[in-house]
Amino acid sequence: MSKRISSLKESPCYKCTTAKECMQKIKCNPTLMSICDNILGDAEFDYHDCGLYIALTASSMIDES
Repeated sequence: MSKRISSLKESPCYKCTTAKECMQKIKCNPTLMSICDNILGDAEFDYHDCGLYIALTASSMIDES
């Protein structure tokens, strides 16, 4: 079972480096809010595993060799 946050700074979304871009995506497509809702309150979740984070950073993950 996941550990619930007791303050905002424990939230994976608060620690995420793409939070601003994420909110812009959610404004365009409100169904993406369900991803945020599932992650926001889980203190043990790693934001690097978030589907929105992966989608927003996918281009930088490609190794151009």
